[in-house]
Amino acid sequence: MPNKLTLGGCNSRALKLNDTTGHVAFLTLEEWCNDIYPGKKPTLQTLQRWARNGNFYPAAEKHGKQYRLVPGAIYIDPKDPRLGKKIKDAQNPQPARLAFMEKVINDTAKGRV
Repeated sequence: MPNKLTLGGCNSRALKLNDTTGHVAFLTLEEWCNDIYPGKKPTLQTLQRWARNGNFYPAAEKHGKQYRLVPGAIYIDPKDPRLGKKIKDAQNPQPARLAFMEKVINDTAKGRV
């Protein structure tokens, strides 16, 4: 069995990459639903309809007969005027922070007065 690398994600679950192929370990719709909804859950048919209609960010991918989501995917309403904010909040700012801190440490950050 290949070793797994774990990267920090935007959700409590971490992205799991296979170190030999670099592929992300996807979640089935049911696994995603169990993580997100603690109480009453939507039916599988509802989850499949959401996947077909593009109600997930990042979008669900169909692998064979099943839709799969990356860990940290969120439900969105494409007609929601606050959609941009939801997507921005779902993205992980960690890489940008690391790049900035690297510039500060190496004293290559451009100071503005």
